[in-house]
Amino acid sequence: MNDEDIGLGGRLGVRPANRSDGQAVMRLLAQLHPGFPPDPGMTDQVIDAALSDPHRTLLVATVDHEVVATGDLIVVPNMTHGGHPWAAVENVVVDEAWRHRGIGRALFDEIDALTRDAGCYMVQLLSLDHRLEAHAFYAAIGYAPMARGFRHYLDGFGPPGG
Repeated sequence: MNDEDIGLGGRLGVRPANRSDGQAVMRLLAQLHPGFPPDPGMTDQVIDAALSDPHRTLLVATVDHEVVATGDLIVVPNMTHGGHPWAAVENVVVDEAWRHRGIGRALFDEIDALTRDAGCYMVQLLSLDHRLEAHAFYAAIGYAPMARGFRHYLDGFGPPGG
């Protein structure tokens, strides 16, 4: 996505992350999952894995080149639906100081463009039940609660607060 001025006091852009974005992405993920903060020792390894996976795009949104949001997009090859892939979006977070300014919408506009270009038939995401503000945002941009998600946590990990 090209940078654009949308009245944020700077220029908004959405782009694939690069290795130098690791610390900013880690800071954002700490806001999303305070009970399970990112491991600083894993930052470069995880960024490198995302950058080397042809089915994955770790995105960042920036205002004047400051990373203010992130989302992780995975396009999954598929045998059903005429062989059209599907996509999953995970770890979406807009910095608390930058919410309600159109940044999340810009991030999802880029996700929409990437998934359309990949020929995906659907994009799905999970959002924990208590994230009501996020649910309202997802509904406003066209995501509907059409399925029921199930999780099985492994190795002593559990739901937030659990």
